[in-house]
Amino acid sequence: MNSEGSLIDRIVQSAAKQLKKIVLEAGIAESHGLGHMLAVLENLKRALASNANDRSRIEISEGRQLALQLGALLHDADDKKLFAAGSNNAVTIINSVMDEFSDGLKMCSINPKKVEAEAMETISYVSASDNGN
Repeated sequence: MNSEGSLIDRIVQSAAKQLKKIVLEAGIAESHGLGHMLAVLENLKRALASNANDRSRIEISEGRQLALQLGALLHDADDKKLFAAGSNNAVTIINSVMDEFSDGLKMCSINPKKVEAEAMETISYVSASDNGN
């Protein structure tokens, strides 16, 4: 695996560890708990792998792949059905892992602010309550 890929894996694993702590502290039911969030992440990873193996694939930068994975993982981290209004768990976790891995991100030319913005945008697209579902 290339260095960016292993960096992305380490970043997402760190985010998942932080998310696990928040979910456990909040007593979130498993239907929307960590298992569900990790399943959504795995679905996204399968889609990325499928794209990478397709001859007509769409080029997705390492930074965008990281943003998509963080968005998939954290899609329910601030769900108003699960957390208090004004919760900012997703952006807090994203900022934390961007700081933790800042040297590696620089070496790979991945812009942390762009990753944060794209991850939060991804979350906004999949939010059922925000999109009328």
